[in-house]
Amino acid sequence: MTAPESMPSMTLFGHLREMRRRLIASLIALAIACLVTYHYADQLLQFLTAPLREILPGQPLVFIGLQEPFLVKLKIALWGGAVLSSPWWLYQFWAFVGPGLYRAERRQAAFLAGAATALLLVGAAFAYFLVMPLSFRFFLDQGGALLAPMPAVNQYLSLSLTFILAFGLVFQMPLGLVFCGRLGLVDAPMLRRGRRYGVLIIFIVAAVLTPPDAISQCFLAAPMLLLYELSIVLVGKGAARAGEPSADEERPVA
Repeated sequence: MTAPESMPSMTLFGHLREMRRRLIASLIALAIACLVTYHYADQLLQFLTAPLREILPGQPLVFIGLQEPFLVKLKIALWGGAVLSSPWWLYQFWAFVGPGLYRAERRQAAFLAGAATALLLVGAAFAYFLVMPLSFRFFLDQGGALLAPMPAVNQYLSLSLTFILAFGLVFQMPLGLVFCGRLGLVDAPMLRRGRRYGVLIIFIVAAVLTPPDAISQCFLAAPMLLLYELSIVLVGKGAARAGEPSADEERPVA
């Protein structure tokens, strides 16, 4: 791999100024996106509550506090704005770390931002279309004939966003491990040898990110295990393209 192209050295204060500039640009984009999503908060709420309304047709969601509808719309605006502006602030992140990478890697900053956004959306879609309906049906079935459901909108929204955010984040695993592989922090043989520890960490992360029930944890851990195996393949292919040891070869022990 060729060395990074020569660049003017930047002092610590220069790095801090650059970080502040990119952070301000990201916050401005986030604020604009939040204004847009607040305007469409009602439509977004209908979309988010669709999995539950399909299971409980005709059952309205209730609210207790007078301020709760406004807070629900505000929460939707904040989370929706973060997703809407994610291509921009992800690009700002990659552009900030880019000067420390190789020339070809810096040219991939926009591609990596797009890939991270795509993985975020895939994880969110997986949670919305598959995990949430199955989980909600399981939760409601536990009430049986003795308990009547009266879902509160704030609690439902918090639970739904937890699912969507958790799956959106864990679907970044391949990209994060590939990035670490390009930096030389991990390689495919290392990930393969540490698979048992990886499985343990995956279930710990699933327990932290999901509600405290075994069903939700298993729903999150299962795709994480598949993504871990996919990451091993991608890290190995990246190493092979860079002229490093192949993913299928163990590095000799000194």
